[in-house]
Amino acid sequence: MRLDIIRNGLLANHFLGILGGVLSAPCVVANSAALLFVGRFFSGLNSGVTIGVASLYLIEISPRQLRGLIGACHQLAVTIGIVLAYVFTLTSTLNTEKLWPVAIGLGAIPAFISLLTLPFCPESPRFLFIKKSQEEEARKAFVRLNANEDVNTFIGELREEIEVAKNQPEFKFTQLFTQRDLRMPLLIACLIQVMQQLSGINAVSSQDNRLTSYEI
Repeated sequence: MRLDIIRNGLLANHFLGILGGVLSAPCVVANSAALLFVGRFFSGLNSGVTIGVASLYLIEISPRQLRGLIGACHQLAVTIGIVLAYVFTLTSTLNTEKLWPVAIGLGAIPAFISLLTLPFCPESPRFLFIKKSQEEEARKAFVRLNANEDVNTFIGELREEIEVAKNQPEFKFTQLFTQRDLRMPLLIACLIQVMQQLSGINAVSSQDNRLTSYEI
C-alpha cells in the first residue's frame, strides 16, 4: 500500500472517530438510542481502520533494525488505551447514570489530536525515492528519521532494490493461495486472528464487571 494512500486514509479515518464521539455523547440528552448506535458504528469503523493502517504507516517509516519493535509498539499503545478507558469508566469517575455518555464522547479527543498532528508526520524515504523518484526529499526524510545512519548507504540500497525488482516477475494475488511458501504464512496469520476471537477475550473484557460481581 502506498504511503500517500495510508496517510490520506488515516486522515479520513480520524473524521470517523470524531463523528462517532460527537454522535454518541449527546444520546442521553437527546433521548435517542439511534444516535448511540450510529455513533458507535462510526467509532468501530475508526478503531478497525486504525489498527490496520496505523501499523502499516509505522512500519513504513521505521528503520530496518527497529521495524518489528516499532510495529509491535502500536499494539502496546492499543492495550494502554484500553486500560485508560477502564480507568475513565470506573464508577467513581464517569461510569454514572449521567456521565457515561461523556466517557463515550472522549474517544473523539485522540482522533482530533491525531487529525491535527498527522500532516506534520514525515513521509517514508523509501516511498519518496522508489514511488515518486524524489531523491532529495527522500534524503531529507531519511536524515530526519535516521540521524545516526549514512544516507548514501541507504540510497544505494534502494537503487539495488529497484534493479532487483525490475528482474522479478509481477506478483499476483492468487500466488498467496497457489505458492506453498506464501500459503502457509497466510494460513498461520488467519488462524491467529480466528483463535484470538474464539478465545472470547472481547466478551470477557466487555462483561467483566458482571462476571466479577457473582459470589463463588
